[in-house]
Amino acid sequence: MLAADAQNRLARLEFFKSRDLAERTAVYQFDNFLHVTNDCWLAARQRAEVQMQGDTLRETRRFDNLQVNQPLAAGLFDPKTFFKDIEFVADFSELDE
Repeated sequence: MLAADAQNRLARLEFFKSRDLAERTAVYQFDNFLHVTNDCWLAARQRAEVQMQGDTLRETRRFDNLQVNQPLAAGLFDPKTFFKDIEFVADFSELDE
């Protein structure tokens, strides 16, 4: 089931086990929208609640300090910055066995 907000943006997405909508298996809520470009809105807060094997899993994602079409620091693409003591190779044949 889909639900839109007053500005026709996707605000809620629900999943059910069957067509009768008796047992919901997941719900995703989108809000706190940021106007990124003329044609694009981004939900700065995305909340999920999923039922799996008798447990309820909850997750919230938030975006802040959004910048669009701005230069990115080269260091963000250097794997050595984030993965210490890991060697990256271009081909699996380069791996030591």
